[in-house]
Amino acid sequence: MAEDAAEVTQPQEEKARWPTHIKNLYGPVWKSVTNILGRGIDEEQPGFFTTRKEIAREMLGMKLESRTDKLTGLFNEDGFNEVLNGLLPALRKEQTESLIGYIDVNGLTEVNNSKGHEAGDDFIKKTAEIVAKNLRTSDLLARLHGDEFAFMLPGASIEQAQQALGKVIEALNQEGIQISVGIVTLDLDNSRESLNNADSAMYIAKQRSKSEGGSQMEIKTNTNQQKKAA
Repeated sequence: MAEDAAEVTQPQEEKARWPTHIKNLYGPVWKSVTNILGRGIDEEQPGFFTTRKEIAREMLGMKLESRTDKLTGLFNEDGFNEVLNGLLPALRKEQTESLIGYIDVNGLTEVNNSKGHEAGDDFIKKTAEIVAKNLRTSDLLARLHGDEFAFMLPGASIEQAQQALGKVIEALNQEGIQISVGIVTLDLDNSRESLNNADSAMYIAKQRSKSEGGSQMEIKTNTNQQKKAA
């Protein structure tokens, strides 16, 4: 994947400093992600610096830091979009069915108001840890802002996505955390439209959560059929 990108290999001691989810995610797909994030970094080009490789690694580390959410250690919105867009060509080539979605964490405002923002931060960090733990290490997960997360499940069917997010919901329920989830089939030629559809699906789930209570999940397929799951 990304054959035209420079391959930058990160030393083990540098990877060890990164948050657990980053290390887990980069385990199986490290080459692909570093190639995507490392575009434009030519570590072999002759130049004045004799430590070209070290400079390239440092640049990649700085870029990764700018693509990481400081609170949770997950990708931020820029990181999510960059890696997603970088993976799309290979997904198109292989015609790999994939799912994309949004998660909204219910009750963050109430936690902030009743217990303070430090407790709210802990609430979000706990949510991120549980979601990351219950997704595959090859899945893409990011905290966009506030109480909203995004995810992409490469090679997953609707049934597999429903099962995976069902596990996430079950694990969060055990911690008293409820979420609203919107999932759609990823359009490999129009990922932005897919994200908009996922946002709409999440909004439907959130409205249902307000009226019915509990965590809710809304799934939309290519054929615009909708499916709900509690």
